[in-house]
Amino acid sequence: VMAFIKGVGAQVARPNARLTRQALATAQARYESLRTPRGLPVSYHCLTLQLESAR
Repeated sequence: VMAFIKGVGAQVARPNARLTRQALATAQARYESLRTPRGLPVSYHCLTLQLESAR
């Protein structure tokens, strides 16, 4: 799921925050605990902003 989210260009709010291998493995294990016969729950919203200078 994380690879798919990155694949659509999503980025973390804190660009300097890095996940260690252990933290990533923990997050993945916790997320897998939510798996149902229909798969993993996932949803996201896409927001595109175009900002212009007020000059």
